[in-house]
Amino acid sequence: MNRTNKERLKSFILTILVISSLIQVGILWSYQNHGFPISFISGFFNASAVNVPVDASGYIKPLRVVVSEGYDGSHWAVYRNRDEYNKLWDEAKSYITDIMYSSQLQGHVEAFSDNAWGKLVTGRAFIFEFRINVKTDILSLMRGENTVLTGDFTGVSKIIISPWDDINNNVTIYILDSDSSRIHSYVLPIKPGRMPKDSYNSIIDKLKRDASLRSYNVMAEANFIKREDFSINNDVLVVMSDKYRYANINSLKCVWPDEFRFKNSISGSELDNISNSILGSENDSYVPAEDTNYRAYVFKNIYNTYRVYEDGLLEYKRNTLLNEPGRGSMKDAFRNVIEFINKRKNLIQGMDIYLSGIRETKDRNSYEFTFDYVLGDTPLLFKNYESVRKENVVLNNAITIEVAGTGVTSCWWIIKGFEPVKQQGQYDVGFDKFLDWAYKAFKANATPGNQSLHIRDINLCYKMSSSENNQLLQPVWVITTTENNIIPVVLDKK
Repeated sequence: MNRTNKERLKSFILTILVISSLIQVGILWSYQNHGFPISFISGFFNASAVNVPVDASGYIKPLRVVVSEGYDGSHWAVYRNRDEYNKLWDEAKSYITDIMYSSQLQGHVEAFSDNAWGKLVTGRAFIFEFRINVKTDILSLMRGENTVLTGDFTGVSKIIISPWDDINNNVTIYILDSDSSRIHSYVLPIKPGRMPKDSYNSIIDKLKRDASLRSYNVMAEANFIKREDFSINNDVLVVMSDKYRYANINSLKCVWPDEFRFKNSISGSELDNISNSILGSENDSYVPAEDTNYRAYVFKNIYNTYRVYEDGLLEYKRNTLLNEPGRGSMKDAFRNVIEFINKRKNLIQGMDIYLSGIRETKDRNSYEFTFDYVLGDTPLLFKNYESVRKENVVLNNAITIEVAGTGVTSCWWIIKGFEPVKQQGQYDVGFDKFLDWAYKAFKANATPGNQSLHIRDINLCYKMSSSENNQLLQPVWVITTTENNIIPVVLDKK
């Protein structure tokens, strides 16, 4: 009898060890969830459990839509804060997915030239401008499917819908793939449920009646003589009419988030509120702490560490022991990034987030995704941004996330509160004034190895370089060069 009891005890201990081993394996498989592996355990005992797809469509959007009345007519920049943006993007998104998933659609391809693209943007058309060339792997997530793409382009930086190029009930779609320097064009039927041609005309008529909108020209209409050392792309928007030369643009007050203000004595409930805002339902698996040297709150477990500094800088690091070799696919990496952002999107109020950069790091064999903010119709530029609480960190984007293997390995996220402040006086946004300042900036930024300036784009932005509290941000011109360098240019007041 005694021998039987010993055998049962051995079997029981062996069973416990096996279960513990499975849980440990599950932890490593599920570390990207940043918490105790409840999902693994529930999935182990529930074979029907499925992964919920990540909604990435809100981040795969153009920065703006330019509505063109035609050559020497008005050109309007429409941002996400207007209904017309959403209506037009829904149409463009439908046509792009049709093209990407059609095996029979035949398109026309030509080499990109600034003159060829300039002719297209001066027509009566709708131009969708992404901040970067978005890979088709990422674009495919708009449809939420893993279907193999059949489109013959590898990425999209700009899209044009031209409803009037074809006299039949068709639209012409032009796609600029800047990585391959090619323009792809397709003629597609206007299917039932799609926007008819009359609706496109109605949008132009509505914008024309809106006195609050600034009317632009494009450089293709400017008769600007390009030089070998100084040029501006033909699709760049500029103000040439004296009617729109002076603009009322609010300043922007920037403050530290109240909830992250460091206190020498903080209550448990206050610490829980901070933990909930950053970690959500996973906060129970983290141990909170206070870093008095950097005036930061720290949340840590054996897999991950989050630090939130009182100036609004959020830092995340994954335990390097969990890092896997290889970067994986770009699509899976982007899914992980969007899942990470979506869990903490409540940290940002009153602003839209847009995808502003993707690069593959060679030294770390990973992907790096960057995102930035747009407030109403004005983007925010973070240029050589330094935190007053975290030393030796210089950032150029609102959100920088690195992904390797099957999960997010690090993140820097600038969290701020913003409040528009009515500006007294008007800014001079005229083209001739811009040219004066741009040429001065060109001379100031010239180096012995680079004595030229070729402008790819110009935008009005708010610029931030420091995390100092209670800043008043003024609008600036931001020049993007053809080499993707960023040059801020001050605006003159009237």
